[in-house]
Order: sequence, then structure tokens, then C-alpha cells
Amino acid sequence: MASSDFMQRLASHFEAGRLDSESFEAIKSFEQPEPTSLVIGSVMPPGTKEPEVEMNHPGIKDHAMRFALGSAAATGATMVLFGVGFLCMLLSGEVVSEEILLVIGFGMTAVAAMYSFKFQFEGKAEIFINEARVILVGVGGLISWMSVMWWMDISHLETFGPHNVGFWLPLLVIVVFTTHLARRVEARLTYVASWIMWFFPFAQAINQPNDGSIFICCSLIFLVLLREIFMEWYDENRKASMGVQAMFHVFTASIFVWFLFFFFVDATNLGDDEAGMYYFTFFLLVWVVLKEQHSKHFESRYYPGTSLNKAWFGLPALFVLFTGLPLAAAFSWVDYFDLENIKTIVGTIEISWFIASAVNILLGLQMYCWNFNPSSFKTSLTQPAGFTGGLFFTMAFVWFIFGISIWLEDLAVFVFLPLGILVLFMGTKKLVDSGAKDFQTLEIHDDGAVLEEA
Repeated sequence: MASSDFMQRLASHFEAGRLDSESFEAIKSFEQPEPTSLVIGSVMPPGTKEPEVEMNHPGIKDHAMRFALGSAAATGATMVLFGVGFLCMLLSGEVVSEEILLVIGFGMTAVAAMYSFKFQFEGKAEIFINEARVILVGVGGLISWMSVMWWMDISHLETFGPHNVGFWLPLLVIVVFTTHLARRVEARLTYVASWIMWFFPFAQAINQPNDGSIFICCSLIFLVLLREIFMEWYDENRKASMGVQAMFHVFTASIFVWFLFFFFVDATNLGDDEAGMYYFTFFLLVWVVLKEQHSKHFESRYYPGTSLNKAWFGLPALFVLFTGLPLAAAFSWVDYFDLENIKTIVGTIEISWFIASAVNILLGLQMYCWNFNPSSFKTSLTQPAGFTGGLFFTMAFVWFIFGISIWLEDLAVFVFLPLGILVLFMGTKKLVDSGAKDFQTLEIHDDGAVLEEA
């Protein structure tokens, strides 16, 4: 019997109530892997035309259009900025230095772009010109103030206010203002690129007379960035497209945390082991406490009018920071408390790897609300908590494998090779048995259909 004829007979049994929906779905997916005329709740009669699926989602189409216009606007704005720079170098001479002209040229560009917001446009023209305006305001302002610092460096002025706030604070103000301006006009391309601007004030904050000032100033910039992230979480009026900017903000903040560790070591003079113990333990405790206190809100905030969970924009922190944080904390704990590695006949067990694995398991259990039922440990691609818990369990397995490899060294091949073959064999056998069972079920239904026809 042909597959199409068989499915028609099967559909008649389904409509007559002699076949449950679960079995029908399983057989249908086996017989016809391509989409059929089945819809939720009923089976379309044979010969009925399938409804056309609209692939051009308006949200995706609008985003693509805005991003394309933003790319074109960014090209034009970049050419304008290069033109201003070359013009300043051309006009520089003995009377007026190049740095002063750069300050004036890029400063006037930023001011002119800001003033141009008084002129309103509509439709695609508004999207195009607003993207260019934001870029000219942000980049023009940064280059203008950095030109001031270049002029001061040439004039041998090494300090500019307490903790050199004159160097980095204006840059921070420009960055924050630009990010807010991009949200106000929905500059989609700037959402993606504005995270790079945060490194300008952060890099200038390192220019300090002592290590303590470096840690204080960079921490202040980190806290400002953290405020932007939390405002995204708590603001109920933010649009879903703004989540892209928030995601890159989280990515930048995660990088800052690693830099701040080295500044903390230099500022406190505690040494890598002791400073690491305090620093990494602090961030782990912050994660655990916040998760426990706000567990009810972890998956409850959505962008208005959408099903997009705001917790998803925290993914970069998981990949950049919290995948390595338990391991860094484990090594610092072992060194600080002078825990000894375990010596065995086959090698030495470095307990740091296994401590990191245990910490990841605990963090994963916390994401599943301390549910110790193994059947509930499923990585979810739709729920942030399930995805995060699965990622923590994955990293626990990775650090465990590293620890076993270092412990067994050359003998590791006699462990991993048989285990790998066993896993592949058992998985294949299970899938083969499952396929044979489905095929037997299919034959039974096929024989029943033939007997009914007879």
C-alpha cells in the first residue's frame, strides 16, 4: 500500500475515534516527515487545500529593514567623520595645533548632529537619518574629548581632577547619553555596536597615579553599566528590540569583572590566592543570593506585547563569566586554605577540578529549585532557568572530565575509549530498538487496514 493511501486510511480511523491522537502523530511523523495537512485538533479532509504559511513576519521584516538602513547610515556617518579628521589635519599648522582642530571639528560635528534632531522626518528617512545622528553624536563626542586628552598629554599635564575624573568621566557621560539616545530613536545598528564605546572610559580610568584609584574608578564605571542592565530588567516600557543592546551590555560587564579582578589584586596587595578567594567567592554568593531572593521573578518579566523573556539577555554572563567563575574560585580556595591534592597509585588528583564540578552541580540544582529528581534535569531552549541549569551541569561534566584526564594522564585512554564506545553502542541499540518497535506498531495498523478493506 502506498504511503499516501495508508495515511488516508489512517486518518479515517482517527476521525472515527478508533485511533488515539498520540499514535496517529507518531505514525504520521514516521510515514510523512514533510508537513502534511494535519492541523491542531482535527484532520483536514482529503483534497482540501492547505493554508499558506506567511513567512514574512512583520517584526522580522521591520528589523531587517531598520538594520539595513542603519548600515547604510553608518557608512555615510563614518565617511563624514573621516572627512572631518582629514580636514583638521589639512588645516593644522604652526598657529593652530592638530589636537585643537580635532577638538573643534569633532565637537562641532557632534553638536550639529544633536541640533539636527529639531528637524523631523517620516518613514524610512527618519530611520536612516536618526541612525547617522546617533553615530555622529557618540563617536564625534568621544573623539573630541579624547583630542583634549591628547593635547593635555602633549602639554605634560598628568592629572586632571581627583582620580583623574576629567579624563574618563566625560567619556562615560557621552557613552551613557549615546546609549539612551539610541533607545529613544530605536537605532538598531547602534544597539549592536554601542557596547564597544564602554571600553573608552574604562581604558582611560586605568590612567591613574596608584592602583587603588584604578580599581575605584573602573568599579564606578562597572556599576554604571550594571545600572543600565538592571534598568532594562525593571523598566516595563522597553521594547523587545532593546534586548539586543542589553545583551551586549551584559557581555561587556562580564569582561569588566575579569579585568577588575587583576585591579583588585594590585589595589589590595593580598596576593592572587587570597584576593581570588575573596573576589570570586563574593560574585558566587551574589549570584546565589539574588537567585534565591528573586526566583519568583527570574522567569516572569517579558517585553510588552511579546513572549520574549528578559532573562535571556543575561546569557553572555553565563558564557563569559559564570562558566569559568566556579573553576577560578575552586583554585583560589585550594591555594588559600592550602588543601593538598590526593596522591594515588595511578597519579595525583587535583581536587580543584572536582570542587569546581561540585560547585557547578550546586548552581545547576539551584536553577531547578533544588529538585533532586533526575527526570526533571532537562535543558530547555524555551525557559531561561532550564537552559541555565543545563549549562551548569554541562560545565560540571567538563571540569570533571578535565580532572579525570589530569589524574589518570596516560591511563586516561583506557577509561575514556571504552566508555565512549559503550555510550555509542548503548545509544545506537536503544534507538534501533525504538525504531523496530515503531515499525512493528506500523505493521499492525497496516495489517488492520488491509483486513478491513477485505
